[in-house]
Amino acid sequence: MNASNSKSLTWLNATQFLGALNDNILKLLIIYYLINVHGPASAGTVSAFVGAAFVLPFLLFSAPAGCLADRLSKSGLISFVKMFEVVVTLLALAAFLSGFDAALYAVVFLMATHSAFFAPAKYGIIPEYAEPGGLSRANGLIESFTFMAIIMGAGLASLLAQFVSGRMWLAALACLLIAVVGYCSSRQLAPTVASDAARPIALFPAEIFRTIKSIRSDRYLILAIIGLAWFMFVGAFAQLNLIRYGMERLGLNEAQSGYLFLAAALGIGLGSLLAAKLSGRDVEFGIVPIGAAGITLAPFMLHGAPANLPTCLAIITFFGLSAGLFSLPLQTFIQFRAEPSKRGEVLAASTFISWVGVLLASLLTYLLSGPMRLTAAEGFSIVGGVTMVLTLITFWTLPDFLLRFIALVTMRLFYRIRIIGGEHLPTEGPALLIPNHVTWVDALLLTATNQRRIRFVMERSIYNTPLLNSLFRLMGVIPVSSEDGKKGLLEFIKGARQALDEGYMVCIFAEGALTRNGMLREFRGGFERIVKNSGYPIIPIYIGGAWGSILSYAHGRLLSRPPALSPYRVCVHVGQPMAATSSSMEVRQAVMELSCDYFEERKPRRKPLWRYFAETA
Repeated sequence: MNASNSKSLTWLNATQFLGALNDNILKLLIIYYLINVHGPASAGTVSAFVGAAFVLPFLLFSAPAGCLADRLSKSGLISFVKMFEVVVTLLALAAFLSGFDAALYAVVFLMATHSAFFAPAKYGIIPEYAEPGGLSRANGLIESFTFMAIIMGAGLASLLAQFVSGRMWLAALACLLIAVVGYCSSRQLAPTVASDAARPIALFPAEIFRTIKSIRSDRYLILAIIGLAWFMFVGAFAQLNLIRYGMERLGLNEAQSGYLFLAAALGIGLGSLLAAKLSGRDVEFGIVPIGAAGITLAPFMLHGAPANLPTCLAIITFFGLSAGLFSLPLQTFIQFRAEPSKRGEVLAASTFISWVGVLLASLLTYLLSGPMRLTAAEGFSIVGGVTMVLTLITFWTLPDFLLRFIALVTMRLFYRIRIIGGEHLPTEGPALLIPNHVTWVDALLLTATNQRRIRFVMERSIYNTPLLNSLFRLMGVIPVSSEDGKKGLLEFIKGARQALDEGYMVCIFAEGALTRNGMLREFRGGFERIVKNSGYPIIPIYIGGAWGSILSYAHGRLLSRPPALSPYRVCVHVGQPMAATSSSMEVRQAVMELSCDYFEERKPRRKPLWRYFAETA
């Protein structure tokens, strides 16, 4: 990356940060002003109308904004948009001085219009400044600065409102200063050329509806888009309702209630970081039901909580934490699931639907606080009740993801698992896993090494255990038995092959039973027929160190002695993928070689004689 482009990315981050900061400060200042003028009883209605005025431009102008970002120079468009922001803040100053309500709502609409036209130009210009290898980092920085601006904007708006003692035109001067600095920073961007000067301007988002129609057959992608829109709906409602909640339940004024946003934003940030940490390199869908349960429970807790600020702050933080856990896997899944050629269209459609969710949140806020005359606490309970339906759907749709995640956490509590060769496990697509069989929890140990769903093959007598059969069905376990007969074995092979055809990884313990002496048993050849003429890779795996645990036969009988107090150390060696034509003998040999690698690694390393004398000299 040349120095000019590097500086331009820095100035772009500064421009984005100042714009997002100004958006949040000005919107909240207008809400505080209108509530102060019309009284605390108007808090819900004012928040709803301001929220709607802020959302409408994103729905109305998303299509022409995207077209303009391609038709014009993005750097020039950004400078023009930032100049427009300066004009809007001047109008805000005049509106505060005149006290004309309609003018203030118009300011919110125009400020959101500025953001709607800025967004596609902002994201579109990043690839023109950043090299391909630095795109992720550049996008990450933009998102980080945006989130920081949201947090700071919530805090500064309340601080400014208290400092000026109701004279909001003074606070608007601060917004004007931010807008001017943002315009100056936009002027530092390196010039860019139009990417498609002949592109026509679309005035209506018809492409979005065509995109939704084209992906409606992908059930999981549609559910993820709806789930993300629901997150935006709940988040927007919480933001709009918190001001009224702080005033009614906690006895705060409108500016002080704004500080409640900081707790929610902190929770969302922590939840997103935690979800990213737990997800690793894949999408951890098992977190989604947990997050859904949290955003169902938190609104009820806010309704029932005592009028105590520390308690409410803790619940609001928990609310945000749950929202972060819920949303991040969905956002990531949409990016991964969408076809690369349609990814931009799908993301645009998802964003559009999410803004519809935000608009519906404004409508609900108005209905609850206006015609229905419900308290803010009662409003939270209603949203919690509706969200409970979504949570039940989530548990019904993703039960195996949740169970897999619980198994992963449990295994990592009781076992210290090290993975060698994990890069050989595919992040997508089918594969047949062939590991050795040492303990009764080998399947769970393998689950903890990989964040994809695995369809395990299990002995039918265990599969039919009354208390566990429903659980195994949810996990998609494939039952088999040597007593099934020819027809039963053919159905087993067909079921395992179907799972592979659907893109799952299938795991079969080819030894057929747990080892009784720690040694590798002979491999049965049934798995050869599962991948015959498929081209699907076979991946050999060796589970080392598990022999000796209370769930192995190392001590004669299972559970024949107390468990170890410290986590049991296990090393899982994953071999390179083998061809589908590999024989059972060849796969067993590969697992044997992995076992040799494991034992070679465990050998104590003797120091060279020269190093011994050097250290003792």
